[in-house]
Amino acid sequence: MRKDYHRLRKFVMGYLAGIFIFMFLFPFVIHLISLADRWRTEINAIIPQETRLYLVLPIIITGCVFAIWSNIYLVIQGNGGPAEGFGIEISPRTQNLVTKGPYAVSRNPMVFGVLCLYFSYAFYLGSPLSIIGLIVFLFFVTTKILRVEEKRLLKDFGEVYNTYRRNTSRIFPGLYRRKLN
Repeated sequence: MRKDYHRLRKFVMGYLAGIFIFMFLFPFVIHLISLADRWRTEINAIIPQETRLYLVLPIIITGCVFAIWSNIYLVIQGNGGPAEGFGIEISPRTQNLVTKGPYAVSRNPMVFGVLCLYFSYAFYLGSPLSIIGLIVFLFFVTTKILRVEEKRLLKDFGEVYNTYRRNTSRIFPGLYRRKLN
């Protein structure tokens, strides 16, 4: 009973930390960067904010769907959560490798969803500087965080993960699919 309580508490704390960091802190940083962006005025003159909202709305919806859908799959099929950040276990690790649903088209659909939201917000704000910052952030995520995560998944799930990794795009759905011989 105590172990179940500890696991539930870890889930709740992990998701609360994730929501704070990814849904409030990062967008706040994007907003702050946009305030310092001197090119915002030119972008606003070229593409009005209302037009930008209509342009990003489908991307925002896609991002929300992927972020929520991937979390649901992790909990239900993976029997865990988005466990680690910078090598620190926040929520319980997934017990099963999830390769269905959003994970059939992206190994990191949660990252894809959040990036859709961030890029949409930066574009809506009309901030090229924020978009450049997000490209740097994307490079950091793919080279550091995801490589650590992939090592853990390879260790936990072995050749099954390796096969999945060779056949599924890292972040962007359908970007590539290499067939095994």
